[in-house]
This record gives sequence, structure tokens and C-alpha cells, in this order.
Amino acid sequence: MSDMDNWEALVETADADAETRVGYTGWVLFTVSGPELNPGSVSAILDLEPDRLIFPGSAQEGVWQLNSHLGAEEPLEKHLWVLLERILPVRRQLRQLARDHKLEFYCSVQKDREAEIHFELPSRLLLLIGYLGAGIVCDVSDHY
Repeated sequence: MSDMDNWEALVETADADAETRVGYTGWVLFTVSGPELNPGSVSAILDLEPDRLIFPGSAQEGVWQLNSHLGAEEPLEKHLWVLLERILPVRRQLRQLARDHKLEFYCSVQKDREAEIHFELPSRLLLLIGYLGAGIVCDVSDHY
């Protein structure tokens, strides 16, 4: 049995290791996207109901999206674990989709203007995200 087959144990221990953070709020979403992507077919392949679908048009890619439903005050790491818990059961299908489409975790962080923030993502979290063939994008901005 590979480490990836034991993903549930990794997710179960995540809460104990989740960072404590102060000074920012944020949220995370997971997307499958591409110029030729039919988001409806992604739902069928994964047998998951998305939070948002965007069908491709002349100026936009197709997007299949899952949102973390945790509150904005929760640590970024917890948002990522919640999404992984939803998608790791279909990791093989996601790896196949990653051959032709982009898989991405988008993290939005808002901080107080004067605050310096620091967050760290543990290696096992990064390992699971990398195994899926997904990337991580973090956007950090100031509250106004």
C-alpha cells in the first residue's frame, strides 16, 4: 500500500498540526480549468457536485470549482485540508484530468495594512497536492 492510499490518516492528523495564526483572514478554492474544459463532464467523471461552473467562451476558460466552506478566520492550512478531504477519494480521476487541464488551489489572504504575516504549509500537505498534479497560487492583499 502506498502512502497515497493512506491519505485518510494524513487528513485525520492535520487538525492536530494545523498552524495557529493571527492577523489575516482568507479562503481557498480548488479548480480544474482549461480552454476546452467541459465543466459538466468533470462533475460526471468525479461524481462530485461543484460549487461553481464556468463554461468556456471566447474570452474565458472552462472552470469546475470547489470552495472551502470554512470561515475566513480559519488557518489557510485547514482550508486546504478540508478541500483535500473532499477530492482525495477521486485522486486517480483528478490525475487523469491533470494531463489535459490545470488543477489549482487558489488561496486568498487579506491582512491588516501594517501587519506582516507568515504561514507555513507542511510537507505532507504539499506532497498530496503535488501528487494530484495541482499547483498552489496565493494572493496576499491588504484590508482597506
